[in-house]
Amino acid sequence: MTKITSFLMLAEPDRLQYPYAESIASLASFSDCVIVNFAASSNPKYRQFEKESYDKLIMLREQFSQKCEIKIIMNETWSYQHEQTYDEIRCNIQNVLDKIDDGWFLKCDGDNVFQDTENIRKLFEDLQNEYHLVSFPRIDIINKNKLSINSMSRDIYAFNITQLVNDKIEFSISKDSKSWCRPSIDKNYKHFIVDDIKCMPFNYDATFFNRNRLINFWKKTSHTYEFTLGKNSHVNNLTDDQIVDQYAKYRMKKVGNIININHPKFIINKMNNLTSDFWGFDNFGYKI
Repeated sequence: MTKITSFLMLAEPDRLQYPYAESIASLASFSDCVIVNFAASSNPKYRQFEKESYDKLIMLREQFSQKCEIKIIMNETWSYQHEQTYDEIRCNIQNVLDKIDDGWFLKCDGDNVFQDTENIRKLFEDLQNEYHLVSFPRIDIINKNKLSINSMSRDIYAFNITQLVNDKIEFSISKDSKSWCRPSIDKNYKHFIVDDIKCMPFNYDATFFNRNRLINFWKKTSHTYEFTLGKNSHVNNLTDDQIVDQYAKYRMKKVGNIININHPKFIINKMNNLTSDFWGFDNFGYKI
């Protein structure tokens, strides 16, 4: 049976309103090991936000101890969340990847939740002797009643460490800012792109953001993106309403094929408790 090691990074997940507990629970249901890189702030003003998150991680580790090992790596940093540089994030992933010497290494995000975990393990077992890399398109959550397939997403992926090593193929996390944190493989390799909806992760990006959180998120995201491209940041000149409007237009452009599918069991309660104060309820009234 193949070994599956899953990895995700967290920084102030409770304050930043990410469904990280649900994400980890879904990963633990099919992984042999889940490695959580917990970015502990060196800045004292952030420490108050971290204790609750860390306590939840300990509870999850105890809950799944019989079926999956959950490792917590404390990564102390002064730069936080979207203030982190692309290279710092890349290095955190690379440092863990360098320590995995067999099986699959699945890189996930703290706002992704998988659904059909039995099929995912079978998928890895079926592909383990042939493919070097697996990419997972995502199911984007527009709101609680509207979901679409993001077939172009390549941010969730798995290296087949065993096959790559056996075939003497060099691999790493890309240093190119245009493909940051994605795989870099040095020669011909076999790449499998998942097409079974049951195996695609649900992407709850911004679903549980209130208005203030959404505005701050989009300010930092826009600034980081423009800085990377060498452009002057314009977002600070916008009003809060204009920022929300800009984000809504951005999400409208990303909507793919609409699908009818149930949310994963790990997150149903959280979705049922959504109110109109959060983006994922009805997108603050925008028709997306």
